[in-house]
This record gives sequence, C-alpha cells and structure tokens, in this order.
Amino acid sequence: MILGIYGRSKSGKTTLVESIASRLTDGGFSVATVKHIKREGFTIDTEDKDTWRHFKAGAGLVVASSDQETSFILKKAMDVEDITDLIEKNFNFDVILAEGFKTSSLPKVAVGDIEEADNTIFRYEDNEDEIVEFLKSKMEFEKIYNSLPLLDCEDCGMTCAKLAEKVMSGERSLEDCRHYGKKNICLTVDGKSVPLKKFPAEIFGNAVTAMLKSLRGVEDFSEATIELGGPGGE
Repeated sequence: MILGIYGRSKSGKTTLVESIASRLTDGGFSVATVKHIKREGFTIDTEDKDTWRHFKAGAGLVVASSDQETSFILKKAMDVEDITDLIEKNFNFDVILAEGFKTSSLPKVAVGDIEEADNTIFRYEDNEDEIVEFLKSKMEFEKIYNSLPLLDCEDCGMTCAKLAEKVMSGERSLEDCRHYGKKNICLTVDGKSVPLKKFPAEIFGNAVTAMLKSLRGVEDFSEATIELGGPGGE
C-alpha cells in the first residue's frame, strides 16, 4: 500500500507522516517513507568524504555501509513511482508513505488549504483515525489478495480480487479457492501480467518445479523467480 501526503510548506505534512507511521508501527505494521526535498542543489553526501570521492572517480551508485545503517546514494533523479516500485520489489514493507510529490499518480492526502491534486482521496481535517483505518483495510486486502494464486480462473465463481473482498467481509474463505495453498505460477511478458488458466498453469508449474529440483542445491522451495530477456526482447 502506498499513500502520498502533500501540502504547502509548514502545513503539517511531516507531523502527519510521523503520527501515521508511529501508529502503524505500534500496530505491528512495517513502514517505509519517502521525502521529496525541493531545495536546489541538495545532496545527502558530504564533499571530500570517501563516498564523495567515489562519485568523483566516476561511480554512478555508492553504498555507505556501517553497523547501524546502509545508505544507497544514486546520482540521478527518480520519479516517486520508480522509487516506490524499487522499494516494493526489494524490501518487504506493509506501507510506503510519500511526503510531497503533489503531481504524482499516487493516491494522496491533501494537508492544509492547498488546491487538491489528481488522485486525492482524503483531505486532512483532524481525520487521522479515518486515514489510518483506511490504510489498515487496504493492507488487510493486499495480504489476502496476495495469498491467492492470482490466476483469475474464476473456478470459485469470481476473480481473485472479488474473492479477497468476500473473504474480508466474512462471506467467503480462502479455502473456497481450489488452488489456495498450492504452488502457482505468475507469467509476466514485457511487464504485462498474463493470466493462466488451470491447465497451462499446471503444465508450466510442474515443468519448472521439476527442472529446478534437478539442480544442485535446490530441494523444496516456496518461491522462485526466472527472468528471460536479451537484445531486442529475444
């Protein structure tokens, strides 16, 4: 779940991010945050330090690692959508709060008297409880939805998203999915998800499982990722 929070300078954006992050963390959820800094020429690096010298030598990415933290410094600007996509793919956080980024495509909360941007789903008016409950509901849905095979085979009579909604409301259970708990295969071609019906999914799944288990060091596994690509998409 990703939620943007935007508003004018000193409107209370950071305070709201702090409060929501604290409440969700206290509730057992993991939180990542992204802060948009508009100050021209801003850098987190320090001139003449070793990391700065690495960049001067031509490195495009420098990682500063200590016993307390790991900092990735990339010398290029990134859209917030790319940043949150990177976080989602590489780190296991329940929610990402993005402060600023008014013009982004993210669902957002407007703070203060600022004009509402596209995809604004809340205006903050002492309704923090409502925003927190919305996030918790969305995270619960995502947890249920992602536990399903995501085949959209409709053997249960509905799509995976609709079944997840029914499970949340207590009308159905995960066991209503015939494929729940089984190894499943999700196929993505050039970034587009390709739904697989039961038969081709079983063919792909069985073949890939058999090949992987034949490899040295691979026994049973819960998840595997295979990427196929090359020049011209070959």
